[in-house]
Amino acid sequence: MHNHDHLVLRPLIDGEMSRFMGWVGGTHTMRFHAHYHASGLGHLYQQRYKSFPIQDDDHFFIVCRYVERNALRAGLVTHAENWRWGSLWRWLQSPEPNPQLLSG
Repeated sequence: MHNHDHLVLRPLIDGEMSRFMGWVGGTHTMRFHAHYHASGLGHLYQQRYKSFPIQDDDHFFIVCRYVERNALRAGLVTHAENWRWGSLWRWLQSPEPNPQLLSG
């Protein structure tokens, strides 16, 4: 997506979601400003991230389908699996592309 991201995350410890998203937002902002030689004036994000708990397995699958089809709904691809920055594209790659995302 050009103006937002969707992530489905499961924190292992209460409060870690805020810390992680702060790191993601800050790191992305620094990279963006460095890449475009921006002075850092203004803001990249119009609002803080939104989060909500996933209630059960059915809700989890609904959320995942929504996230994986987002680029298709936006008209950026003709098939959801063609969005190279999405998890559906990654799931269909064999062997899995390197480096692994968010590995620790």
